[in-house]
This record gives sequence, structure tokens and C-alpha cells, in this order.
Amino acid sequence: MRSMAFIGGGVASVTAIDELRSAGYDGRITLFSDEERLPYDRPPLSKDVLLGTAPDGVALRPESFYRDNDVTVELGQRVIEVDCVGRELTTETDLRHRCDAVVFATGGSARRLALPGADLDGVHLLRTHDDAVRLSQRLTSGARLVVIGGGFIGTEVAAAAVLRGLDVVLLEAAAAPLAAVLPELAPLVVEHHRQRGVTIRTRVTVESFTGTDRVTGVRLAGGETVPADIVVIGIGMRPNDDLARRSGLATGNGIHVDRRLRTAVPGVYAIGDVANVGDDTGRQRSEHWSQAVDSGKRLSDSVLGRDDRPRAVPWFWSDQYDFNIQLVGAPSPADERVWRGSGDDRATVLFHRNGRLTGAVALNSGRDIRPASELIAAGAAVAPADLEAADTDLRKLAKQVLRQAS
Repeated sequence: MRSMAFIGGGVASVTAIDELRSAGYDGRITLFSDEERLPYDRPPLSKDVLLGTAPDGVALRPESFYRDNDVTVELGQRVIEVDCVGRELTTETDLRHRCDAVVFATGGSARRLALPGADLDGVHLLRTHDDAVRLSQRLTSGARLVVIGGGFIGTEVAAAAVLRGLDVVLLEAAAAPLAAVLPELAPLVVEHHRQRGVTIRTRVTVESFTGTDRVTGVRLAGGETVPADIVVIGIGMRPNDDLARRSGLATGNGIHVDRRLRTAVPGVYAIGDVANVGDDTGRQRSEHWSQAVDSGKRLSDSVLGRDDRPRAVPWFWSDQYDFNIQLVGAPSPADERVWRGSGDDRATVLFHRNGRLTGAVALNSGRDIRPASELIAAGAAVAPADLEAADTDLRKLAKQVLRQAS
């Protein structure tokens, strides 16, 4: 394939381009992005950008990377049509581009609430750098912020707002924030938010937003209105697979691809958040940063005809206040678990099944994550007694187990 076009400028695309060039791919590469800035890292948006410590965001690569690697970057060019068979792209400005391979890396969009008043000034979503800058400019000390959604985005926004002096109320429809995404440690994190002054309301349903031109409150089922100067909706994302669907590709919770990230149309691929990967066990779509990086690397293998590399173990992190949360693997609620740590400020929960580690969640215990990931990736047998022993150094245990398994 002597020319490739990437639709979308996220970490999956940039990683793939880096891998391709490093492996000697010398074909023409063009990257299309509907944003006006070079590809940037998304995790800092709800942290450093909101806190004002990195208002310009964090670039994935410097401008020189694209120049040195002979990559044409088309910024502000939204692709609106793709002829997958002929492999021709058309942008909103009627720019047409032919290539030998098309890579959909269209990512996702923040989910909206289709409720009365959702378009009022002061109601924010957070997905892009522009979103983060607009919200950051509104985070003034003493303002009243209502966050809708108690996942990682919602709690990270709440933490940043508290540190900037705002009065924060977090509304969660479920029984508790983070419960679905942070096994075991969610109560510790939630308690940290309460201690910092965040008011947390659970099992609530939002019915509308009040205000004339600007939001003044969030109305709940039952008639109560929570006063608000600013509202952030953080209820997850939806995959941007509309363009692929219009282009005739198989979609459904993302773009359907095989384990080598190929669609059913030769020369057309999908990577990152939008890729719904199918194999013998079924289909899976991941929204983790680490999985987007991994898909970029595996795309390079697929394009260059190299052997599949093992899939990376899912890994996710979140920084809130002065604590760090990390999760690795894909633990199941049915897994056995071992709690390690010193209490409220430092803890690790290890999940295991049939003598093998399946996941780990760590609060201010990041040193446990890498050895846990290595054990999960190897599928090595681990004695539960070793995991439970208070004096077990997980790093030493991983080296010992992996040495014995090799």
C-alpha cells in the first residue's frame, strides 16, 4: 500500500503513523482532522487544562514529527464522504483525496441529554480541547457547578472545580459514583470527594435545565431544582461511526473490524475508540487510552503483513486531587479478590480466577500496576496465598512467577 489516509487525529492515528514510519513504510500518509490544532492528548483535558496548569493542552507529537516523517496534516478538514471501494475521501470544503488504504480513527463524541434547556449558555460537554478551554474560563471561584454523571469524567471535573474554589454538586443516577468502573475502591474515592466539600446526590433523574438565556439550575424528577451557574454533562461517549455507516461499512456500537482491524472492504481499517473488534470470543470496543495506542501499533502490523503482536492488557488511570487511581486488566464481579494496602490513602485490590490474576485496581499504589499487568498478560498461575501475604512484594513475585513459567 503506497498511500494511506487517516480520518481522525487522535492517539490511535498518531501511534499508527509513528509505528509505520519506524518500520520503514515509505508510502504517502495524509491525516485528516476536523479540529484546527495538531493532534493532542485527551486525558489532560479534564485535569491540567481545567486546572490551568497546561492551558494549551499536551501535543501528542511536536510539529516537527509530521514534517520529519513526511506526513501531510489536513487540519480543519471534516471528511463527509468516503468511497470505500474506490478509496476516495471528500471533505466539507470539497477537497477530494484518493489513496490505497483508508483508516477510520473517528473516535467518539460526548453523549448529550436531549432535555429542555440543554442548549442554554453554561451547559457544557467535555470532549475536545475547545470544550475544555471554554469550561475552564467559566470555573471562577465561588461559582456553583453541577456535574451530571459520576464516572471518571464527572469526578475529574468535580475535583478540578473544587481545587479552583467552586461549590460543586455531583448528580448520579446510579446508587453510587464510580461503582461500575472502579471495583472495590469507589467508596474510598467518593469519600475523598465528600471530604473536599463535593455534595453527592445519587439515584436522581434530571428532567430539564432552568434559565432563560443562561442556565440557572437543574430540575430533578419530583420538582426540586438544584441551583447552578455552570453545568457539565459527563455521561460517557458514543462512537463516531456515522460516516462509516453512510459509507456502507458494517457498524453497531462502532465500526466492525476483525482482530487485524480490517473491515469487510479490502484496504479499509478502523482503530481507536470507534473500532469494534471481533474474534472467536465475540466483539469488544474499548475506550481506554492504552487500547487506542495498542490498536495503532497493531494496525501497523496488519498493514505491513507482520505477525500479530499480543494485545496489550487494558490500562486506565485517573488523577483527582492528590491521589492517583489506576486500573489494569478486565476483572469480573465473580472473581476472587485480595485487598492490599494501608487504608484510605493507599490500597490495591487484586482480582484472580482459577489461580490467575485478572485485574488490579490501585489507589496511590501505582508500583503494583506494572507487575500485575505482566502477570495478566502471561496468564501465569499465581498462588492465592502469595497474593494474600501482607509482605509480598508484587514486583518480586511477578519476576519469580514469570521466570518459572518461561
